[in-house]
Amino acid sequence: MLELRSIITYETSPTVESVDVKNLNFGSAYKGKQKVWTFRFSTDRSGVYHDGYSEIGCLIDDLHEVPIIQNLTESVNILKPIFDLQNLETKNTLVKAIKGTI
Repeated sequence: MLELRSIITYETSPTVESVDVKNLNFGSAYKGKQKVWTFRFSTDRSGVYHDGYSEIGCLIDDLHEVPIIQNLTESVNILKPIFDLQNLETKNTLVKAIKGTI
């Protein structure tokens, strides 16, 4: 999904760690220590995910509600098997832009 609008590059593979999700802006349904995956990447051109309001708005739209496979190694009970980037209760995916990379 990341490459719908751009070619991405990355130096390290995605990583996972157990962290307290209290202040990370996940949905309110998720509490305590959970497995959190991090994937840092760059695009082949700047502004590719800008939607006129946010520099990552198009990426959020592209990822939101994409189906996922449940019961792998996640540590939370995902209510709907999707990447959820919008619901205040069930948001299970976060996207952040790091200055100079998008």
